This record gives sequence, structure tokens and C-alpha cells, in this order.
Amino acid sequence: TASPIRIPKISNVQFAGMACGHSHCLAWTVDDQVFTWGNNNAGQLGLKDINIDNYYSPQLCFNDIKGIIGGACGGRFTIIYTSRRLRSFGCNKYGQLGLGDEFTDEFSKERHEIKIFDNSNNDNNDN
Repeated sequence: TASPIRIPKISNVQFAGMACGHSHCLAWTVDDQVFTWGNNNAGQLGLKDINIDNYYSPQLCFNDIKGIIGGACGGRFTIIYTSRRLRSFGCNKYGQLGLGDEFTDEFSKERHEIKIFDNSNNDNNDN
């Protein structure tokens, strides 16, 4: 029988949520750290080092967005979001990164920011 094991690198971290794609994972913490691991062949891990295709342990992807509410993984892309901002990375062949008309067969391996505007009309809060 299979039994859960601790992942040493992140065993003392308090997680708020997790998502899984075809061959990669995303997890975010209560203090807004984002970890990714798994296949990175399309940049779906959002890491600065784009030359490595697989990470077999969780990597700190970023911690510069505050107020994370959720995230999602597709086959070869990842999205993390707050109430006012969405960050997407990975394959955009079918427009799944939300970049408008910018479709490409190439894997960008870049992080993309999309500002989500709400009804508050308060641009001082950039979360």
C-alpha cells in the first residue's frame, strides 16, 4: 500500500492551496509564496531558469504577489491569481495565458501579468 511522505524542502510550510496539471504541480502558502515542480518543457513552472525541463522537488517560483486567492494548472500552463491580478506562464498556443491576440506555437517560458480591474476604482491597492 502507498503511504504519504513528507517533502523535506517544504515540510514546515503552511499551504493555502494546490493544483496539478498534466505533469506539473503548483502550491501556494498562506504567506503568498508560490512553489512549482515537475515538467517545465513549456515554461509552465514559471521559474527564472528556463533551461531545465524537469524539477523533481518543489522550487520557490515567486513571492512578490500578495493576497493570492487561487491557482490552476492546465496541460502545459499555470495561472495564479489575486482579486486584482493574474499571473500566467507556459504554453499559449490556444490563448490560454489570457494575452489577447498574442497566440504562438512557441513556448515563451516567460511570466505574464494581467491586471484585473474591479469595481472598487482604487488603484492604490495593486494586489
